[in-house]
Amino acid sequence: MSTNHFAEASSPEQQVTCVMSAYIEVTNQADGQRARTLFHPNAVVSGDGLFGVQTGTPEPFFEALESALKRPSETGYKARVQSVRVFGNTAIGEVVEENLLGYDFTNHFHLLQTDGGWLIVSKLYRATATNSR
Repeated sequence: MSTNHFAEASSPEQQVTCVMSAYIEVTNQADGQRARTLFHPNAVVSGDGLFGVQTGTPEPFFEALESALKRPSETGYKARVQSVRVFGNTAIGEVVEENLLGYDFTNHFHLLQTDGGWLIVSKLYRATATNSR
């Protein structure tokens, strides 16, 4: 599976920013299938806020996107890449999301550069109800 969606980006920072932007795009379009291509097969997701502290695979995230009654783009979803830092073949990215299926998220991603490009290997999130701001 080729995951190098952004070979045209010149620097590693731009490549990782493209992966983070693709995460926002697939989330906005509720495209769980494409979201899977951004994550390493052994990726983990951990976080706090939805139903307490959770750890596991990204599969519940993919399934939530696929089962959404409306695309986030239809419900006021907003997101931005807050930061990207690259250290050799590793990187850290932060994405801030507002009103994703009723929640606001701050996401911290760890990525590795593999033969197929940059892949998300872990996601750590904090979620709060959108209306609790």
